[in-house]
Amino acid sequence: MIKRSTALGIMEEFCKFSRYKDDLVNAKTGFTYNQQMGNHEHTEIKCKGRVMVDLIQSIRRDVKLASYSLNNVATHFLGLQKDDVK
Repeated sequence: MIKRSTALGIMEEFCKFSRYKDDLVNAKTGFTYNQQMGNHEHTEIKCKGRVMVDLIQSIRRDVKLASYSLNNVATHFLGLQKDDVK
């Protein structure tokens, strides 16, 4: 979300996403490693008054899938495949 807001030129507005008018959103990037999952980069976004959850981390930790692509995850949980848009 941080990279996308920068690319769109709306970083200043994005940093005001907090529920509190005077608090700005800040992000911290980190890396984790364990033998089961390997190396993973994650970005923690701190935004007072809002809860942001990256579900892919929970899915990777809790559900064993052959692949964590959008199509495979959608098929597993919804029983539907994603539709490609031209």
